[in-house]
Amino acid sequence: MRVKVVSLIDSFKHSFPSQQGCEIVKRAISGHDVSAFCVADGGEGTTQILTELYQGDMREVLIVDPCGRPLRSPLGYVKEKNVAILESAEGAGIQKVRRDELNPYTLSSYGVGLHLKEALNLGVDTIILGLGGSATLDCGYGMLMALGLRFIDTNGNYMTHFDVRLGDVKTIEWDQLDPRLNTIHMILASDVTNPLLKEKGSVYVFGKQKGLDPQHFESYDLDMAHFAKMISDHAGVDGAHTPGAGAAGGIGFALASICDCEFVSGVDLILNDPMIQQALDGADVVLTGEGCIDAQSLDGKLISGVIRECQKRSVGCVLVCGHYDLDTSLDGVKDVIVISDPDLSLDEALDQGPENLELAISKYFNTMKKV
Repeated sequence: MRVKVVSLIDSFKHSFPSQQGCEIVKRAISGHDVSAFCVADGGEGTTQILTELYQGDMREVLIVDPCGRPLRSPLGYVKEKNVAILESAEGAGIQKVRRDELNPYTLSSYGVGLHLKEALNLGVDTIILGLGGSATLDCGYGMLMALGLRFIDTNGNYMTHFDVRLGDVKTIEWDQLDPRLNTIHMILASDVTNPLLKEKGSVYVFGKQKGLDPQHFESYDLDMAHFAKMISDHAGVDGAHTPGAGAAGGIGFALASICDCEFVSGVDLILNDPMIQQALDGADVVLTGEGCIDAQSLDGKLISGVIRECQKRSVGCVLVCGHYDLDTSLDGVKDVIVISDPDLSLDEALDQGPENLELAISKYFNTMKKV
């Protein structure tokens, strides 16, 4: 029997983007009615997806990646709303670096600052910045330098943006901070709700995946706390405990300290689109997923948002992933499809991701009965 399937698959990091996942799902599922949407939760792909939803235009700007290499990146512009759209997954993106380059002491968010300056050059009133998919853990250090701040270390030397020594910052010079930041409203679309510091903060939750040895978590968190206090003392407000402050390695905290910012759920920005809501209202089953589903997936990311929408409608939710790392079953989840062979190496699993997704989805949906 034909069923109505709604697909809301995020990118599988280092394997394929959401757009490719959409095409694979539409190709793999036959005999059913399929509505496939490109989605993101503030991470990779947010710029293109939101710009298309708002019927804006895409342009390309030159920034740098987390290692300082030149990078051509998308910038969305919605003229009617006077809004610019970008994402930290470009200038600070984990997709932009090799796994052997992951090192929080050398990777910088400087490119995000350059990206923001390009948005400011458009003369917009509002900037939507997707926070997610980052490789950096610099508390916005590099980004702030691109926006005009200068940092001086304990030896009296000016620091560079790819030498991340947060604990060595002794003095901050604020006089060259871009004044246009005072004229805009920043919407920070976050894929997490973590604070900046301590056990639920950037370092302890995301440090390992960004190349930080767990034995250095405590010292790095203390260095970040030192840097954050210097920023907060000047700003006159301590935003380290704000939900989302720990997003993108602390970029959320840094921006909220220097301009008018509003944290919103990146998931909700996209899932609240009328076309997606209408499709969900008529769905028999909803397919969603990302490369790795673990505890982080339930903390403000796409998976949690889609499960919530399914529960509202009593619709079965099917998860698909390359690796599943949860010990308990999830309320509202009908099935979990793991597409990777456990005998494959990580590199092999990533390379074969598109092929394995198509095979697994085809096998599951083309043999299922109406939910």
